[in-house]
Amino acid sequence: MVNISYSMLIKNSKHPEVIREKMVKRYYETLNYSQVGREYGCKRETVKFWVLRFEKEGIEGLKDKSRFPHHIPHKTPKWIEDEIEKIAKSKRYSIGQDRIQSELRKLGIQRSTSTINRIMHERNLIKKRKKK
Repeated sequence: MVNISYSMLIKNSKHPEVIREKMVKRYYETLNYSQVGREYGCKRETVKFWVLRFEKEGIEGLKDKSRFPHHIPHKTPKWIEDEIEKIAKSKRYSIGQDRIQSELRKLGIQRSTSTINRIMHERNLIKKRKKK
């Protein structure tokens, strides 16, 4: 059916779910994963994956899903990040991550200086030096 492989079709398409829908419909016509895989230039497992996802989730299942993790177990809790921001803003002069780390230790919170530095950058608490 198609001279271009499945991966190239998906890569060059703005709506890959349409191609996947055609592939799933073709499977229901033939009821043969291998044949559809040969026609689309992909593995039979790929065809089976999309057919099962279509059966489970419908047409929405054929769209691309985010690969971003749902949970990051080692991420610094928001309340600690808020505490770092509060300490950084409470001082009259700007202080660095070493002094913030010592303030956090007084509160019983243990975080590395690199973590504190990253949080300060994310929250725009570090100003760039002026060039001469």
